[in-house]
Amino acid sequence: MNTIVKGALLTITGAMVVVLVLVAGLLSTEADTTDDQGGGLHGVPQEYAPWIRRAVAACQHSELAPALMAAQIKQESGFRAEAGSHAGAQGPAQFVPGTWAVWGRDSDGNGRADPHDVGDAVIAQGRFMCSLLGSAKTSGFRDDPRRLALAGYNAGWGAVQRFGGVPPLTFANGETYNYVRIIMASMKKYATTPDALSVAGSGTGPDALRRAARYIGTPYSYGGGTPK
Repeated sequence: MNTIVKGALLTITGAMVVVLVLVAGLLSTEADTTDDQGGGLHGVPQEYAPWIRRAVAACQHSELAPALMAAQIKQESGFRAEAGSHAGAQGPAQFVPGTWAVWGRDSDGNGRADPHDVGDAVIAQGRFMCSLLGSAKTSGFRDDPRRLALAGYNAGWGAVQRFGGVPPLTFANGETYNYVRIIMASMKKYATTPDALSVAGSGTGPDALRRAARYIGTPYSYGGGTPK
């Protein structure tokens, strides 16, 4: 083997080692997050992912996507179970006591309904958002139901009704307006299929597209059998 070929092989081998080291480093820093290619969700703490998927599966409204819930939790608490606020909101989904009394359940089966428990909080968040999406889709307000539901979660559905949509910047120092804007913009960070989240509006067409997007990444089984 001549010197030129040997040098080329050594260069390629060295490059492969560098790539492997870089990949190993990335895997080690992301060990506490999930990359669920089949569930349309990635980049969230592992303890949250199964609860988010369960909450989404329990909702009849296809607008409640895993990435939407993940972006909302990030905005509410930064995925911190111990989070609290000056207004008395508690846990990763930031429920105030009155709202928790309506939506909170012992979803993780540990004998208590606690807004600081990840399972209890995420399932309650999904239940509340699902209800708000239902209200948004029947409201007649001309806006994305997801935006309306997020506004209702943050400011109460009464505020959405008062303004006929997402409250403007002049309401509550822009808190609700920016809450909705940030979550809608950051969903792509958590979606393994971000293009599917660009579907806006409600009705048969958009609903069908969003429902179909839930199955992107699901292995194909020839002849209609179940995936192996």
